Amino acid sequence: AQVSLSDGNAHRIADAQLLGGDEYLVSTVASFTGVNVSHLIKTDAEGLESLVDYLGGLTVDIGQEVDDPNAGDTYIPAGTQTLDGKTVLTLCRALNFAEGDETRAENQQKVVLALAEKLLQTNAFSIIPTLDAIAGTVRTDYSASDAMGLIDSLRGVDLSRVHAVRMPGYALTSSTTGAEYFIASEDEWAAMLEAIEAGEDPTPADETALSVDPASFKITVRNGSGITGGAQQMADSLAEGGFQVTETGNADQYVYNETLVVYQDDAYKEAAESVVKYLGTGRAVPSNGFYAFETDVLVMLGKDWQPLN
Repeated sequence: AQVSLSDGNAHRIADAQLLGGDEYLVSTVASFTGVNVSHLIKTDAEGLESLVDYLGGLTVDIGQEVDDPNAGDTYIPAGTQTLDGKTVLTLCRALNFAEGDETRAENQQKVVLALAEKLLQTNAFSIIPTLDAIAGTVRTDYSASDAMGLIDSLRGVDLSRVHAVRMPGYALTSSTTGAEYFIASEDEWAAMLEAIEAGEDPTPADETALSVDPASFKITVRNGSGITGGAQQMADSLAEGGFQVTETGNADQYVYNETLVVYQDDAYKEAAESVVKYLGTGRAVPSNGFYAFETDVLVMLGKDWQPLN
């Protein structure tokens, strides 16, 4: 995600650790998400591999086969697999899926839950040597007694009822630096936090999942915000999602405070809504003759959209 850090420049959120260490990273994440972070548990690639091997491997249900040479030299077939540390590391790194970031996040969530399940299966007599053994692979602000208390308090929890969700939003690539950033959908995220506070399932409702082929209609993108390069950045993001952007340009006036996704007629209403869902921002509206464009859908960029630096 793109954030402004202590040097006054825009960065990826992970850069906070380089500028101010773990404490600054935690405070930046808390500020960005609006979620209080009480404790820190940290490991690295070598630590994760050692931890998994010490625990005797992890059993993970893998939705898609993993064959990513950039992640590791191990092939992982789909289905329920028991993985050693090296293979878990490959699973957490793999990106060559149709929905790369989303699938990787899902795999990482599965690994975290599998780790939790292993630790919760550890009985009270063996937890102390377990904590001693993993002390060199995991760093945390928990004391040993606090960690034991946390594990004991969670015994009996049905992990199948634990919800893991991603912050809703979309990816954009900076036209000046080439860096890819994640732009959060603030309204959707606020709704998910409200659901969590109420003890409800924060997973977005299925009604928002539209079965529209992004390549089945054509899109015009116009910059109605006055943000330099905004139309091209938006067009690049849509193209990454498989959408057909055939025209870009500026609006006659930079007077649009809200991003609008305009459809020519009702036949393209769901198409427009699929664009809104992909972007995580904007509102789908009918043209009703007020907008002149030759494609099926018009994306009019408004001042509510966040540009990339």
